[in-house]
Amino acid sequence: MIADKPADKEHPFGHGRGEYIAGLIVSILVLLVGFEFLKSSFEKVLHPSPLTFNVYTIIILAVSIIIKLWLGYFNKVLSQVSSSGAINATSFDSFSDVIITSTVLISF
Repeated sequence: MIADKPADKEHPFGHGRGEYIAGLIVSILVLLVGFEFLKSSFEKVLHPSPLTFNVYTIIILAVSIIIKLWLGYFNKVLSQVSSSGAINATSFDSFSDVIITSTVLISF
């Protein structure tokens, strides 16, 4: 990781800021995905289309929720061990995916 590099001539205080930048990038991506979901939701309300019901879709959504929950907890523990803001942001992203996917599953 960039943040683990020791200080050098060009970076006398180390490379720790790289961790903050990576966390910021992940946070911005999470916000962009949230905005896209909000935008597409309003478009679907204004221009509804018929839904097709498929049992495989429900299975895939349920498995996705379980995997994202595990990934979120794994990244949360990893971020606490390493004190990494970027990994903590990734954990938050996984939990956000769980909420969004659960909402989709409930709507089916």
